Amino acid sequence: MPDHLLDSEIEAILTRFTLEYSSNAIFWISREGKILFANKTAAAKTGYSDSEFLDLTIFDIDPRLEKDAWPVHWEKVKQQKLETIESTHRRKDGSIFPVEVVIHHVEAGQKEFHCSFSRDISDHKNIEKLLRESEERFRLTLDATSNGMWDRNLKTGEVRYGANWASSLGFKDEDLEQGKITWQSLLHPEDKDRTLKAMQDHLEGKTPAYMSEFRLLNGDRQWQWMLGRGKVVQFDENGKPLRFVGTQTNISERKLAEEQLRKQTEKNRLFAYSIAHDLKNPAIAIHGLTERLHDKCAELSREKIKTYCSRILQASQQIEDLVTTLNTFVSTKSTPIKVEEIVIKELIGNIYKEFSSTINKRNINWLGCTNKSIIKGDRISLLRVLRNFVDNSLKYGGENLKTIAVEYEDLPSHHIISVRDDGIGLSDTDTADVFAPFERKSTSKGISGTGLGLAIVKEIAKQHKGSVWMESCCNGGVKFCFAISKHL
Repeated sequence: MPDHLLDSEIEAILTRFTLEYSSNAIFWISREGKILFANKTAAAKTGYSDSEFLDLTIFDIDPRLEKDAWPVHWEKVKQQKLETIESTHRRKDGSIFPVEVVIHHVEAGQKEFHCSFSRDISDHKNIEKLLRESEERFRLTLDATSNGMWDRNLKTGEVRYGANWASSLGFKDEDLEQGKITWQSLLHPEDKDRTLKAMQDHLEGKTPAYMSEFRLLNGDRQWQWMLGRGKVVQFDENGKPLRFVGTQTNISERKLAEEQLRKQTEKNRLFAYSIAHDLKNPAIAIHGLTERLHDKCAELSREKIKTYCSRILQASQQIEDLVTTLNTFVSTKSTPIKVEEIVIKELIGNIYKEFSSTINKRNINWLGCTNKSIIKGDRISLLRVLRNFVDNSLKYGGENLKTIAVEYEDLPSHHIISVRDDGIGLSDTDTADVFAPFERKSTSKGISGTGLGLAIVKEIAKQHKGSVWMESCCNGGVKFCFAISKHL
């Protein structure tokens, strides 16, 4: 025998030492499940002595193995020659710990054995538990800070949704679990291509994260704006994305605010344009007339000069009226009302005094309300409302205007004050936006006015927690109505 080979006695000693002090617990098991041998590692892990093992079966060590199922288990390992399983082992004190077991089927002569190598995986299981708990906290955090989280397995296509994903859209969890709804099936057709492209760009590494705004159909069959954000959090060994996690947040209120801001900005732009337009005409007239007066003063007759000056005064008066009304409009929007008790009859009587000379001159029949009820409101503002209503009737009622009636109605929650006339009335086109700034009736050509009067009335209505509207009368004419809340 060559010198470098060990003799059988030394080889046996080394083999025995290796078996005894292996990092794995090693068991030799008979066909009946009896433990024939257990190494020192097995003894250290379970707390049994060598002699105690000889009185035990594998069923005493592994509580998951059942005697009735043992023959099937034995035959399975015999057929496969090798099997790896996860199980548990029981210590002498009754405590349980997790193990990974590699089982070999061995035949020696006429006998058969199982040789199992068991590795304590307690640390591994604890790490897994910590990872699961950490991931669960992560999911709960995402759920708490959004309207639903999602976790997509890019390899299998499986998607796990957060606890409130379905409910945030007005659906039940069962709808999601049964496949009745999916994210893509609820996605608005107009947003689909853009949103999917944003997602694909991130998966291909073109963007550091995924973010997109889109609409989803909710349980009420309404489109609900959502903000989707996500990121690939796991890659395979080749750098391909495996796991894609993200959240969605309801941004419907923000989108509504943005739309309202856009509309208000457009209104402000038109408002500024209308102001500039209305100021431009009289300003040009003043400039032209003044320039002509300056250049030809010596050649003009006294009467002609007087005519020019009269036109200049008229144009400058238009500018003054517009600026004054504009100031009123702005102050109405920003100045709080002063609520006081007002007698209806006295309020309407004051308006009649202002317009009595014009009313009498045109032989108009004034039907003033004599109701002595007391309402609460801002006296100056309510006078301005009635003044605008009556002034509109006089301006736009036409030559056939015969009657102006001021009426009062007491409703459970509101007071209604209205001004009705029998003038030429309004078309449907005229009534559409008559309370908007600078809106003028189609019949107002040649009639002076700023186009802000009814817009001021609308602002006063808002301040009084009420509303204003206009009705066409069946026998011609119009009726302007102003509602004041009884809960100011």
